[in-house]
Amino acid sequence: MFSPLILWLDFVDKDRRSGFRSGLSGHYRVHRIHDMTVLPHAVGELSPDIICFDFDYPGPSELALLQKIKLLHPSVPILMLTENHSTELVIWALRSRVWDCLLKPVSGGEIGRRLNLMLPVLDGNNSQCPRNVFMPGRGTLKPSIDSGTSPKDKTCKVLPYLAAHFHEKVVLSDVAHICHMGTCEFSRTFRREQGMTFRDYLVRLRVEAAATILRNTNSSVLDVACSVGVNDPSQFSRLFRRHMGVTPTAYRKRGSRATRVEIDVTTGIGGQ
Repeated sequence: MFSPLILWLDFVDKDRRSGFRSGLSGHYRVHRIHDMTVLPHAVGELSPDIICFDFDYPGPSELALLQKIKLLHPSVPILMLTENHSTELVIWALRSRVWDCLLKPVSGGEIGRRLNLMLPVLDGNNSQCPRNVFMPGRGTLKPSIDSGTSPKDKTCKVLPYLAAHFHEKVVLSDVAHICHMGTCEFSRTFRREQGMTFRDYLVRLRVEAAATILRNTNSSVLDVACSVGVNDPSQFSRLFRRHMGVTPTAYRKRGSRATRVEIDVTTGIGGQ
């Protein structure tokens, strides 16, 4: 049975460490390090399946290190834990292609549930071939890694750009220019290659980013909408409900109830 290796980067003050990592040992191999200076070497030496950055309140040097590791190893999913309940930090994490961001306190069951979402992708790519990493959400988006050999290379070029700029005003002609196409040709090609329209893809990026913020912060729905590039709260609620099946407020309440009572039966890891 495939047992993923987690490289757990522990930047938490020793007096504030919790014991939920021990509950992962039956399902994952966990290698923990505390010295950030050895991280680049450890990633190359161990070839982890998942990297977890466990922070209290990360500073510029820790966040720069995370970005460096993501640039050097783009196919390895990163999970970030932090006590900083900041919308800006969550947005930064999403823009940096962090696979998921969890705000403490968080139960071992919730961590196990999020890790389990990765298992089909990791298990299916447990080979010498480069891994395609998917972001979590109700719908699965296309991978943002351009392999250089896929027949979908034409529009794959814009996916990293969209992932980094979805919260800004995105102009169709600018995106089409990246692919050296006119807007009509780009729209047709994008729909054929990605399985959805360009607008639907952009909306889904925004909605799934908003869902992450709603789960992990107390920011108002209006602030969440603006932070993902939708300035009209009514439009945001309509788009969110269309993609997620519930309103933003209902989604947040449902997540809060799940966190209070969670025991993850698939991993056997209970809450703290």
